[in-house]
Amino acid sequence: MLNAAPLSSGDDEQLLRIFLEDRSKQYEELYEECQEFLDEIADNIKKRKTTYEETDELEQAFEGLERWFQSIKGKGEGREQDSAKVEKILEKCRKELASFAEKSQPKDINRQAGPRKP
Repeated sequence: MLNAAPLSSGDDEQLLRIFLEDRSKQYEELYEECQEFLDEIADNIKKRKTTYEETDELEQAFEGLERWFQSIKGKGEGREQDSAKVEKILEKCRKELASFAEKSQPKDINRQAGPRKP
């Protein structure tokens, strides 16, 4: 059996503060992961590791970041500025990934195959 008493006015404010702090920490951790994602793209470009395999790995990592963001948002009770900050860096990640993917494409993708040499 559970015996529960209603929250006092101070308790509900404290509970809300705890939820907001927790959400803020989650958004900050996701923001840091997004920054690491951007650093990895820059590092791959610097090292000229612009292969299809790298692109595929980065696309999967980005999808994970987006799922994580939706998971945090789905929990509700968060500060709007935390969510907006992460949305902004996710958009930057999306653009950098698209640019990286273009670099991994063959230069002449529509080239007709010529006759094979023996």
